[in-house]
Amino acid sequence: MRALMEPVMVEIVDLIKQQEKDIAGKGGELRAILLVGGFGSNRYLLKKVQNCVKPELRHRVFQPPDAKLAIVKGAIIAAQEKELINLRIARRHYFIECTETPFKPGFHRRDYMEIGMDGVRACCNRTEVFVSKGQPLHDGDSVTLTLSRTPRVGESLRFEDVMYSSLKPICPGYITDPDADQLGTLVSDLTTIPKAGFMKCQNSSTGAQYYEIWFDVPFTLDGNDLVAELIFKGKTYGRQQVRFNGTTMKRKAGT
Repeated sequence: MRALMEPVMVEIVDLIKQQEKDIAGKGGELRAILLVGGFGSNRYLLKKVQNCVKPELRHRVFQPPDAKLAIVKGAIIAAQEKELINLRIARRHYFIECTETPFKPGFHRRDYMEIGMDGVRACCNRTEVFVSKGQPLHDGDSVTLTLSRTPRVGESLRFEDVMYSSLKPICPGYITDPDADQLGTLVSDLTTIPKAGFMKCQNSSTGAQYYEIWFDVPFTLDGNDLVAELIFKGKTYGRQQVRFNGTTMKRKAGT
């Protein structure tokens, strides 16, 4: 019987070790292990897991009462009490690149200076925080990003912004900082907005024509989901597309 169970045991132990590495990599610490589900009540599994973890963690490997029903009970509770958890504390800073930071000599990195379509010097790679570490977030709370774009007339009106996060107490000042972790991509499709609403401009030096477009992206926490919308001049133009870890979510984006 043990020979039959051993491959499954090895897989479970490997998964636990990987989870421990992932937690440590994010600055956390594995403090307890709960074995649930039908196989979670197996005494041999309990010993196997206890032997694979650090000595100080062995007494924190638990098999809860009715372990076989724990998952089912959790699913029922989640369905019946959706508002059980309605306040979360952000464990990270969440931010994107700020594209409208005027360049300040002596303050910003000179190699990050660029000339915008309007001919004005700007600093690229600066961070714009939309959720700060430690910030309380209630269900239904909305956090709004105000974005701007200056595409040439005739260029694509579909834009992508990489979203970042950081565990550091103070948010990095630049998205190129080693502590800025890529979280996903926010895709803003402005093709549904009538171009008549855009401000048409012309570069005085090159004569190039471009649009100056400002729009809002409110993120709303809805249970375990983060809903993003596109708003231009007070009118909503549908949900935003967000990609996290290779997954595309048009209607909702998980945190």
